[in-house]
Amino acid sequence: MLKQIIHSANNLMDQLGVDRVDVYRPSDGGRPLEECLKQLKADIQNSSSAPLISNYSNYGEVIADSICTTACFGSDRLLGVSTLWQGHFGGAWARALNRTYYTSFYRNRASSRLSIPNLASGIMLPIQIEVAQSMGLSGVLITMEGERGVSYIERVTSSLPNNSYGCWKVLPGPHNTCRLLPNGQINPDKGCWQTVGYLSLKKDSKPVLPKKNEHL
Repeated sequence: MLKQIIHSANNLMDQLGVDRVDVYRPSDGGRPLEECLKQLKADIQNSSSAPLISNYSNYGEVIADSICTTACFGSDRLLGVSTLWQGHFGGAWARALNRTYYTSFYRNRASSRLSIPNLASGIMLPIQIEVAQSMGLSGVLITMEGERGVSYIERVTSSLPNNSYGCWKVLPGPHNTCRLLPNGQINPDKGCWQTVGYLSLKKDSKPVLPKKNEHL
């Protein structure tokens, strides 16, 4: 079922030019985000970035495999989209802002996609946390790879509101966020080692992920 959050008195939505957010949960049935996928496909096809094309061309499958998807629109143009994805994370944890994608229209007019708060951390993340809470999940993760990921995750988590179970925290050092290999070993791919921020939604809950220095 598709739920739409129509713009109301929201300064951040005004600043970012967002007038509606579509929220889709496959578990509710109904038709997926057809307009989102149509515009996303067109935007990706117009891109000259091979990594962008390979990472996002299967977004319909990503949506079907996720707990929920949030898509932000401004004047009926898609601005950005991301999902809440549980995947292989144990202990009822889910990764928020999974596969975050900003369209070229938004990228070209945004002063900085990494400014805080932005489309992802300021608008999509609170919605995904609300969904996670409604499902009784233990908590949510946000992750980013590379050296830039360390400072970005730290900036994001320090700017986000806390809840009754505590504040946003960052796991020390890179942790592996990929599935185990078929032989049970940890995936050594560079992109699997990421900086992880997390928010507990249940008392004493904490994500359990392989830490880099302990698995070299």
